[in-house]
Amino acid sequence: MTIKISKDADTEESKTNKLRTNTYVSLNMKIRQFFEVDGFSLTVDEPTAQVTAEVSEENRALIQNAINNNILIKSKTHIPYLDKPIDLIDEIKKAIDVAKTIKDVHIHLVPIVSGKVARNYGARTVIEELIEYEKKDKNRARFIEYFEYALDKIPGPGKIIDSIMGERTVNVGVRGGVETPAARKDLI
Repeated sequence: MTIKISKDADTEESKTNKLRTNTYVSLNMKIRQFFEVDGFSLTVDEPTAQVTAEVSEENRALIQNAINNNILIKSKTHIPYLDKPIDLIDEIKKAIDVAKTIKDVHIHLVPIVSGKVARNYGARTVIEELIEYEKKDKNRARFIEYFEYALDKIPGPGKIIDSIMGERTVNVGVRGGVETPAARKDLI
């Protein structure tokens, strides 16, 4: 039995999979935060690039293979590592805008601190965004103090920051959550 393979058999697929010049390619950060082939690189800081004429055919094939494996996407916008709960953040920002007291915001913040919402993105990150929003918008000291108090109530480690101690760099957890202060009823 003889099997004949046409020379044109894979040309249809190769035509559809060829990257054209000036195609925008972006990282899928849920899978990888860095991609590079011979000078064509995508990073967290620059997750989108254009496939220019300088990119060789071999490298275009590698980029296309990364697209086929969902490491890269053909788009001007990248896929972020974690999806922001934009609806949630916008809803809370609206509540902050109309709030006159902390009690008006408290009912929106409790589900976040308890971990019932914003699981993938993180309660700590949501509240840190709210602190920045309040500082930029109205800069009310009482609200900022309340948000910082809420950060202290989130269990688990906080941000990891580098601190230089002597000649060694040490990671120090900020807002540890484990050693939180006693509940302050005056903030709620």
